[in-house]
Amino acid sequence: MSIFDKFKNGINQEEINKAIERAKENGGDYKEVPTGKYTAKVEKIELGVTKGGADKISTWFKITEGEFKGSLLFKTSVMNEQWQIDQAFNFITDLGADLESGDLNNDDDLQDYLNEVLEEISDIGLEYKVQYTVNNKGFGDVQIKEIIE
Repeated sequence: MSIFDKFKNGINQEEINKAIERAKENGGDYKEVPTGKYTAKVEKIELGVTKGGADKISTWFKITEGEFKGSLLFKTSVMNEQWQIDQAFNFITDLGADLESGDLNNDDDLQDYLNEVLEEISDIGLEYKVQYTVNNKGFGDVQIKEIIE
Protein backbone atom coordinates (compact mmCIF):
# COMPACT_ATOMS: atom_id res chain seq x y z
CA MET A 1 0.00 0.00 0.00
CA SER A 2 1.31 3.42 -0.92
CA ILE A 3 1.44 6.22 1.63
CA PHE A 4 -0.84 8.14 -0.74
CA ASP A 5 -3.65 5.58 -0.49
CA LYS A 6 -4.80 7.31 2.73
CA PHE A 7 -5.39 10.51 0.76
CA LYS A 8 -7.87 8.92 -1.63
CA ASN A 9 -10.61 9.40 0.97
CA GLY A 10 -9.41 12.77 2.20
CA ILE A 11 -6.56 14.05 4.33
CA ASN A 12 -6.48 12.83 7.92
CA GLN A 13 -6.07 16.18 9.70
CA GLU A 14 -5.49 14.52 13.08
CA GLU A 15 -2.43 12.66 11.74
CA ILE A 16 -1.10 15.86 10.14
CA ASN A 17 -1.47 17.73 13.44
CA LYS A 18 0.39 14.93 15.27
CA ALA A 19 3.21 15.12 12.71
CA ILE A 20 3.46 18.89 13.16
CA GLU A 21 3.65 18.48 16.94
CA ARG A 22 6.37 15.82 16.66
CA ALA A 23 8.36 18.13 14.37
CA LYS A 24 8.05 20.98 16.88
CA GLU A 25 9.14 18.70 19.76
CA ASN A 26 12.17 17.55 17.77
CA GLY A 27 13.08 21.11 16.87
CA GLY A 28 12.45 20.43 13.21
CA ASP A 29 16.10 19.45 12.86
CA TYR A 30 16.53 17.35 9.76
CA LYS A 31 19.96 15.82 9.38
CA GLU A 32 21.00 14.90 5.87
CA VAL A 33 22.48 11.42 5.93
CA PRO A 34 26.00 11.62 4.49
CA THR A 35 27.43 8.97 2.21
CA GLY A 36 29.00 6.12 4.12
CA LYS A 37 28.46 2.70 5.64
CA TYR A 38 25.47 2.04 7.88
CA THR A 39 23.68 -0.80 9.63
CA ALA A 40 20.05 -0.84 8.53
CA LYS A 41 16.94 -2.96 8.21
CA VAL A 42 14.41 -3.00 5.38
CA GLU A 43 11.34 -1.02 6.33
CA LYS A 44 9.31 -1.23 3.11
CA ILE A 45 9.45 -2.60 -0.44
CA GLU A 46 6.94 -1.27 -2.92
CA LEU A 47 6.20 -1.19 -6.59
CA GLY A 48 5.66 2.22 -8.12
CA VAL A 49 6.07 4.41 -11.17
CA THR A 50 8.69 7.09 -11.79
CA LYS A 51 7.74 10.62 -12.85
CA GLY A 52 8.72 9.54 -16.36
CA GLY A 53 6.28 6.61 -16.29
CA ALA A 54 8.75 3.75 -15.82
CA ASP A 55 8.05 0.92 -13.38
CA LYS A 56 10.23 0.94 -10.26
CA ILE A 57 10.78 -0.93 -7.03
CA SER A 58 11.49 1.27 -4.01
CA THR A 59 13.22 -0.27 -1.02
CA TRP A 60 13.27 1.73 2.22
CA PHE A 61 16.05 1.09 4.72
CA LYS A 62 15.96 2.40 8.30
CA ILE A 63 19.34 2.99 9.93
CA THR A 64 19.48 1.05 13.21
CA GLU A 65 22.70 2.30 14.82
CA GLY A 66 24.79 5.41 15.27
CA GLU A 67 24.20 9.13 14.91
CA PHE A 68 21.66 8.69 12.11
CA LYS A 69 19.65 5.93 13.82
CA GLY A 70 16.04 6.12 12.61
CA SER A 71 16.90 7.92 9.36
CA LEU A 72 15.77 6.41 6.07
CA LEU A 73 17.80 5.48 3.02
CA PHE A 74 16.11 4.69 -0.29
CA LYS A 75 17.04 2.30 -3.08
CA THR A 76 15.08 2.87 -6.27
CA SER A 77 15.35 0.25 -8.98
CA VAL A 78 13.97 1.56 -12.27
CA MET A 79 12.79 -1.18 -14.63
CA ASN A 80 12.70 0.20 -18.20
CA GLU A 81 15.08 -2.23 -19.88
CA GLN A 82 15.69 -5.94 -19.37
CA TRP A 83 19.09 -5.30 -17.75
CA GLN A 84 17.41 -2.99 -15.23
CA ILE A 85 14.79 -5.64 -14.42
CA ASP A 86 17.60 -8.16 -13.91
CA GLN A 87 19.47 -5.71 -11.68
CA ALA A 88 16.32 -5.00 -9.63
CA PHE A 89 15.66 -8.68 -8.99
CA ASN A 90 19.31 -9.35 -8.22
CA PHE A 91 19.01 -6.70 -5.50
CA ILE A 92 15.77 -8.23 -4.14
CA THR A 93 17.49 -11.64 -4.09
CA ASP A 94 20.48 -10.10 -2.27
CA LEU A 95 18.14 -9.20 0.61
CA GLY A 96 18.35 -12.84 1.67
CA ALA A 97 14.76 -14.06 1.39
CA ASP A 98 14.51 -17.67 0.29
CA LEU A 99 11.31 -17.45 -1.76
CA GLU A 100 10.24 -18.58 -5.19
CA SER A 101 8.67 -15.78 -7.17
CA GLY A 102 6.21 -18.04 -8.99
CA ASP A 103 4.30 -16.53 -11.88
CA LEU A 104 4.26 -12.75 -11.72
CA ASN A 105 1.55 -11.83 -14.21
CA ASN A 106 0.65 -8.34 -13.08
CA ASP A 107 1.48 -5.52 -10.66
CA ASP A 108 -0.57 -7.11 -7.87
CA ASP A 109 1.39 -10.38 -8.16
CA LEU A 110 4.67 -8.49 -8.05
CA GLN A 111 3.63 -6.41 -5.02
CA ASP A 112 2.44 -9.58 -3.26
CA TYR A 113 5.85 -11.15 -3.91
CA LEU A 114 7.64 -8.05 -2.58
CA ASN A 115 5.42 -8.13 0.53
CA GLU A 116 6.36 -11.79 1.07
CA VAL A 117 10.06 -10.91 0.76
CA LEU A 118 9.65 -8.14 3.34
CA GLU A 119 7.70 -10.40 5.67
CA GLU A 120 10.34 -13.14 5.51
CA ILE A 121 13.34 -10.90 6.09
CA SER A 122 11.48 -9.12 8.91
CA ASP A 123 10.48 -12.43 10.55
CA ILE A 124 14.09 -13.62 10.40
CA GLY A 125 15.25 -10.27 11.75
CA LEU A 126 17.78 -9.57 9.02
CA GLU A 127 19.79 -6.38 9.09
CA TYR A 128 22.36 -5.22 6.58
CA LYS A 129 25.66 -3.44 6.40
CA VAL A 130 24.99 -1.06 3.53
CA GLN A 131 26.98 1.46 1.55
CA TYR A 132 25.06 4.68 0.87
CA THR A 133 26.21 6.83 -2.05
CA VAL A 134 24.82 9.83 -3.93
CA ASN A 135 25.34 10.22 -7.67
CA ASN A 136 26.13 13.46 -9.53
CA LYS A 137 22.39 14.09 -10.06
CA GLY A 138 21.77 13.96 -6.31
CA PHE A 139 20.06 10.56 -6.25
CA GLY A 140 20.95 8.23 -3.39
CA ASP A 141 21.77 4.57 -3.83
CA VAL A 142 22.12 1.71 -1.38
CA GLN A 143 24.32 -1.34 -1.88
CA ILE A 144 24.21 -4.33 0.43
CA LYS A 145 27.69 -5.21 1.66
CA GLU A 146 26.79 -7.82 4.30
CA ILE A 147 23.73 -9.55 5.74
CA ILE A 148 23.56 -9.60 9.55
CA GLU A 149 21.44 -12.41 10.97
